[in-house]
Amino acid sequence: FEGFNKDDQERDDSRNLYNMKIDYSKTSEELVLNRMYNPNKCVIKKGWFPETTYNIKDKFAFVRLDMDLYDPIYAGLQYFYPLMEKGGYIVVHDCRSENFDGARAALLDFCKEKNIGYMCMPDDLGSAVINIGL
Repeated sequence: FEGFNKDDQERDDSRNLYNMKIDYSKTSEELVLNRMYNPNKCVIKKGWFPETTYNIKDKFAFVRLDMDLYDPIYAGLQYFYPLMEKGGYIVVHDCRSENFDGARAALLDFCKEKNIGYMCMPDDLGSAVINIGL
């Protein structure tokens, strides 16, 4: 709700990962909830990721990561991967985006470290899917 963390952007810059300087700060919880099909089933955790995950002990069947920059995407993969149910999916958005190189770099580094594969989806900005094996 406050836009990108400037430190995350600077770290992408230092890694030579292009990130379009977009201002995402002009949003609100109300705006987000108004776009949801079942807003009463949504739980908003306002703040910086991964700090917003404190005390979450749930298991997950589906996670979609769309934070654009390397550090939050990588942190999201590290955090959610061990909490995934078998047969679940993690989707990483922007893996073929020309605007944010960090998403793909984080996905590639994570998959290499874990020795796991991913599949690219034919959507507008090249989301990639990690299937949690059975």
